[in-house]
Formats: sequence, C-alpha cells, structure tokens
Amino acid sequence: MRKTDPFVAVLIVISAIGFIVILSLPRGDGGGASGSPPREPERDTSSSPTRPRPPTGRLALPTDPASALRELQQADDPAPAATELRARGLASKDFLRALIAKMDDTAADRVLRDRLALILGSIADPEVEQALRLALARGGKPDRIATLLLALGMGKTLEDPFGEDRDAPYVISHASGLKVFVFQAIADDLLVDEIGGHLSHESDAVRRAAHRALQGTLLFEADRRELADEPAMRGVRTQFLERLRGEPVEGLRAAFAQSLAEWASRSGHSKEKQETLGRLVESALEGEATTVRLRTAAGLSNSDLGEPLRRRLNEAVRQGSFDTRTWAMGVLSAQVPRMSAPELDAYRGALLDGLKDPEAKVREHAMRSMARVPGSEPLVVQAMSDEAWNVRVAAAQALKGTASRESRQALERLRDHDSDERVRKAAAETLGR
Repeated sequence: MRKTDPFVAVLIVISAIGFIVILSLPRGDGGGASGSPPREPERDTSSSPTRPRPPTGRLALPTDPASALRELQQADDPAPAATELRARGLASKDFLRALIAKMDDTAADRVLRDRLALILGSIADPEVEQALRLALARGGKPDRIATLLLALGMGKTLEDPFGEDRDAPYVISHASGLKVFVFQAIADDLLVDEIGGHLSHESDAVRRAAHRALQGTLLFEADRRELADEPAMRGVRTQFLERLRGEPVEGLRAAFAQSLAEWASRSGHSKEKQETLGRLVESALEGEATTVRLRTAAGLSNSDLGEPLRRRLNEAVRQGSFDTRTWAMGVLSAQVPRMSAPELDAYRGALLDGLKDPEAKVREHAMRSMARVPGSEPLVVQAMSDEAWNVRVAAAQALKGTASRESRQALERLRDHDSDERVRKAAAETLGR
C-alpha cells in the first residue's frame, strides 16, 4: 500500500479543521432570508506573526499542497513561491515540519529539495537547524552538500530573503534559481567545526560553500568586540589561515585571503591580527598569487601593518615581477600617514628607483605613488620630462592642488608645448583651465 506523503497529510488535517470551523461560524444579520451573503468574521491578528506579502502583480501561491510544491518546483522564478512557503512555515510549526520532511525525502525532485533546504535555511528555528545538520552529516553528492552548507550559513533575519534586486557582496545566485543571502554569525563551536570540516573537501564547490557559510562568523568577531573570545569565531580565523597554505585553487585561496584581510581591517590591534597580516603579506608576495594580491589590497591598505611589514613591502617595491611591485606600491601608498620620517625616506628612495625602471608602466605606478608622499613635489616635476606620455600624464595629475610657483610653471609648459595631446589635456585639467 502506498505511503501517504507527510506534507500532504499535514495539509489535509489543516484543511479539514478549517472547513469545520467555517461551517460552525454564525451567519451575518438577515442570514439567508435577506439574500445577502454572510459577513466574514473579524480576525484576531494580535498574536499573528508578520508575514511577507507576495510581490505586487503576482498571484498568491495555491492553497492545495500538491499545487504549492509544483509551483515551487516548476517556476522559472521560484522566489515568490519560496517567500510564501517560508511565511507559512513561520506561521505553523506543523507546516514547518512538513517542509523538513519533504526536504529529507530522497525520492523527491532534486531541485525541489534544494529550494526547500534554502527556504529552511532562512528560518531561525532549532528544529530546522538540527534537520539541516543531520542532512549534512548524511552527506551525498557535492552539489547537495554545498547547498546544505549555504543553507546553514544564510542570514535568518531578512523579512523577504528571496526578494528581487539583491546584489550585495554576500548574495549568491544558487543553481536552483534562488538568490540567497549567506551571512550569519555562528556562535555554536560544534556547528563551526561541522562546517569547517568541509573546507578540505575534495570538491571545489563544497570548499567554496563552506567558506561562504563561515565568513560571516569571522567578520562578526571583528564587528562585535565583546564576542572576540568566542571559540567558534577564533576557530574560523585559524581554519581560514590554514587554507591559505592548503587551498590548491587560486581563486578560492584568494577568497579566504580577502575574508581575512577584511577581518584585519575591522579588528583592533592584537597579536592575532599581526599574525594574520603577516601571513597575508607573505601569501600575496608568492609568485603565482595575482588574484590574492588583487583581493587583499583593500583590506591590507586599510590596516595598520606596522613597520616590519611595511619594510617587507618596501623591499618588494624594488624587486620582483611588475604585478608584485605595483601591488606593493599601492598598499604602501595607503600606509603613508602611518609612516615615520625614516620610513618615508626609505619608501621615497624605492619609488625613485621605480622612476628609473626601463618599463614605462612601472615608472607610471611609481609616479602615482610618489604623489602621495609628502615633500616629493620636486621629484614629480622632474618626471615631467619622461619620454613616455603616460608617465608625464601621471606627473601632471599628481600635482593637482599644488600651490608652488615652480610646479604651476612646469604644468603650463606641458599644457602649451607638450607633443602629446593627452599630456596637454591632463596639464590643463590640473591647472583648472
């Protein structure tokens, strides 16, 4: 005998109770004798949870359970159906348990199960979390594991987590068709370990999902100082640092590096922060780390690196590949306000070497960095005679806001006599006419 689907069984009971209640309601004044329809009784909404409404212009989800699941499964845009099912789950514990049962049903359609997992992941409920953790422990194909990891890391406080026009840094376009906001602080160290255990999974997709599920916990530590000693949050930083060495995919290694750099830029001074910054700088200076350099530049620039790390970067300005040297220039230029007088002299000397480099692009980057070093205006004026037009443009732009007579005269000469139109235009714009 075929077993009744638990989702359908629950909804049949709810429908039957509703039907009985409707039959027992009193009719309005005049009843059927007057020919007027019965008046709908007023609803007590004082304790009802707030439920997101379907977007304007869309039909509400069908009340029939089979139709509801078909709508979720077959819709090209499953967001309205997902929002409605989430609201029903928030309003009814039995309905929520039915969603969990369907999500666990291995005979159900894969896309439907993934969409249900993400719907459940947006709900803050102990039973839901336990169900997702148990499903994760059972394992499965990489795509399924990745979906469960993302569900566990989803934000739980959005009123409409599947709404349109979401384009935040932590929004992921899932293969199931839903856009999900994956950013949550997880204070349960056991759950962090369960997710973190997948950071070394053989599947790139699983490792990426585990990173995304945990990055909110890492950044939450930096934002909430009173929770900095939570073991779960310390554990994420340690796990991400380990992936800087062990992650074989450069793009994913860069994702771990970017999260750590952002954490460092938000955190106060500590031994852990300096250790993290040191590891990030060394990772970025490795030969095959172009993406790591690109994605750590902002976080490192906004952090106080300290004199030893700035000295290490100053060495990189003088030697290495074009990519490494120009990256180091960019990071150090942002550190100028924090440099002592001897550090400024050393950095200026490294940039002077860059201005003598045979490669014009190196000279251009050195010029743009030199513009941020106090007292370097005479050196910028000298670079206006460089043979490369792009270096002369950079020199002209570097003097924006200057008040010295010598600099303005040099700019006027470029504006009136330079052989390259682009240089003349840059000089004119800097002069303001």
